[in-house]
Amino acid sequence: MYYMWINKNLVHQVGDQTKVSFGILNKCVLTLYRAPSRNFSRFLLKFVTILQFLYTPTLHIIICGDININYLMESEKKNQLDNLLLLYNLTSIVEFPARV
Repeated sequence: MYYMWINKNLVHQVGDQTKVSFGILNKCVLTLYRAPSRNFSRFLLKFVTILQFLYTPTLHIIICGDININYLMESEKKNQLDNLLLLYNLTSIVEFPARV
């Protein structure tokens, strides 16, 4: 079960997925975790909702965490995530496996 509450400076999701904290200078740090066993489509829907809420052209969004997608191989999940990030002018910068 997930809960989300919104306050002037904080969006926090209880569960294993999302916490957002706003910093200064138009920066936002978003931390994510998706367990490998969790439904990816459901995760994407929640992620879209969060990005829609947060996004402004002047806000610099930094996303940290583990979404448990293998970026060393082409896959539908990788393509879906990359396409979503592109919609918000975001890109993945990690070019190495986090776990082997």
